[in-house]
Amino acid sequence: MLQGVPRWAEIHRSFLRLKPDYTVEYIWIMSRYQACKREDIEDLIRTPAIRSLISDHMTRVNELLKGFRDAEESSDINDDKSP
Repeated sequence: MLQGVPRWAEIHRSFLRLKPDYTVEYIWIMSRYQACKREDIEDLIRTPAIRSLISDHMTRVNELLKGFRDAEESSDINDDKSP
């Protein structure tokens, strides 16, 4: 693991201290800018505690998860060097 990168347990605890809206906003940012893989977000929200925290927002979270490109699509886009 890289130095300075928090472990998942630390990240989960941090999200539990946030308002649910902020967690959903984080997911939106990650989705909008394709800043991580869909699996990373699914791993983040897999725990019952996080799911309970964002339960009122699950419809929106599921929409955001659909917004992630598949790994294959991402590699196709990155492989395209044409202007």
